[in-house]
Amino acid sequence: FFTGGCSYPRQQGFDCIGYKKTCEDCPQGIANSHEILKDKLRMGDVDLYGVAVSTASLNMMKQSSVLSGKECELIPFPLEEIPVSLKSRDENKDAFGIPRDKFVMFWGSTQPECPRKGRDYLDKALNHLYELLKERDIDTDKFLLVTAGPPSILEFNQSQPFNCKQVGYVRTREQLADMYKLADVGLQTTIEDAGPMMCAECLANNTPLVSFSDCVAKDVIDDGNTGYIVDTFKYKEFAESILKVFLSEEDMGRNASLSCGEFNNTESVKQKWEDLFTKIKGKK
Repeated sequence: FFTGGCSYPRQQGFDCIGYKKTCEDCPQGIANSHEILKDKLRMGDVDLYGVAVSTASLNMMKQSSVLSGKECELIPFPLEEIPVSLKSRDENKDAFGIPRDKFVMFWGSTQPECPRKGRDYLDKALNHLYELLKERDIDTDKFLLVTAGPPSILEFNQSQPFNCKQVGYVRTREQLADMYKLADVGLQTTIEDAGPMMCAECLANNTPLVSFSDCVAKDVIDDGNTGYIVDTFKYKEFAESILKVFLSEEDMGRNASLSCGEFNNTESVKQKWEDLFTKIKGKK
């Protein structure tokens, strides 16, 4: 709602800052983007408030032409909406026919072909991880990539070196929770997102997460303890972070739900909304 028509400035892989200005010469080809944003800017006198669900999206709001100088608040989604698997990691591996001794790396997307989801960077990171394992003489067969979502045009077995189990579209969020729980690490390569939900869903199921930084990861990952936050696009650091999870002497997922539970605490979310409404009423 603060751009000239795109959901995300990096939707197609462009590093666009048009929303900070006037949205002219849209790289995504939105023909009337400038007029759309100009219409929004005409409403400058409206008592408008921005509400973001993550620090990343809050920062974008504050830098946008539409909300520059307006009051913007950070109010997360409540964690109670997220299903949690009641089975152990080993039990979930058994259910999906995955050997318990495999180190499972989980990646999923309903839009695997969308450049914003970072599939290209996932492939680059996994290829680099393979090289790192070879250098350390670590058995690469211990690693298994598990993916969820629609089939990709380019099969994962063609684009990266690890064995891959593609489970396809997961029909319920409860089944998705089981998949998060069977993983030893979640991989989040989205280039830009207000969420994504994967961050909280993965951590809520006590699975450590390695994630690019331009999303809610900064709010929910205890960096170095429940996962790693990697600067977006830096796929080599992403690979190194996966290796750190594998080499960790402790289960990094043991407190993962706590690291996101505080940020997404339901009572805290309710209070933030009440405080915002009180602030708005007090100005009338």
